[in-house]
Amino acid sequence: MGRALAPECLLLDPSRDQASSTNQISMLVSDDGKPSLSATQAFGVRVGDYLEIGLGSAVMRVAESGAVPLPLYASAASRDPHFTLKIQPGDLRDLVLSDLSAAIEAVAVQSVDTETWLFSFTNGPAVRHRVAGRSLSALNS
Repeated sequence: MGRALAPECLLLDPSRDQASSTNQISMLVSDDGKPSLSATQAFGVRVGDYLEIGLGSAVMRVAESGAVPLPLYASAASRDPHFTLKIQPGDLRDLVLSDLSAAIEAVAVQSVDTETWLFSFTNGPAVRHRVAGRSLSALNS
């Protein structure tokens, strides 16, 4: 009787370097029967565009402001990207992005609810982002 692989058995987590590439994978399956049987299957996996955003950390006292790095990387041109940030309700307020890449014309920071913030970027012509060291500033409540 055959067995199917659960989807989590083959989980691919591509890196930046694998963006926009095709990668060859060989899978070998075998059993522990007598005689032992096995089969190999090769296949290609295409990794599309890659988008990565990080968020640094900082220790702040109550009523102090601080900043954390917000690195953003995109392997392909993107047009007006956006992301959401969830935080503990009441922990931070007055979130602001500063030191933006020259390719970003504007950014809007909007409080969606007590724990969710929406960041929307407006680019010039579609650009690749390789932004490091940009910062997110906030006031600790």
